[in-house]
Amino acid sequence: MKRKFLALLAALFTLANSANVFAATDIKLFINGEELVCDPPAIIENDRLLVPMRAIFEKLEAQVNWDAETRTITAAKNEFILLMQIGNPKMFINNDEIELDVPPSITDDRTMVPARAVSEAFDIPVEWNDETREVNINYQNEAN
Repeated sequence: MKRKFLALLAALFTLANSANVFAATDIKLFINGEELVCDPPAIIENDRLLVPMRAIFEKLEAQVNWDAETRTITAAKNEFILLMQIGNPKMFINNDEIELDVPPSITDDRTMVPARAVSEAFDIPVEWNDETREVNINYQNEAN
């Protein structure tokens, strides 16, 4: 009985101390007014919205490259070059180091990146609407 209690206590302690990761089913992300629907869906980790790398970079019209060996993301848009690495809380924009609240991670075999950090790295503003629980990213694309 004591052993079962200790096992249950250890499991609860592990759950309580693990990172806060939740599906972001109630949060919507809009880029230029169009909802970004992703597979896998966006997640919330430590109050930050993470989205699949390719989905957001392609929607922001950025060139993206994934290096599986080093687990590094390189993205370019206009004069900005962004570097991120799985698990690394540091992001580099044109060689300037930025500390991330949440580093990129892998979920369901997809590379997940923080939406706000990526958008702001390309000098694109991000707005959060607490009432509707929506993230809005608006920018002038190359066609405009």
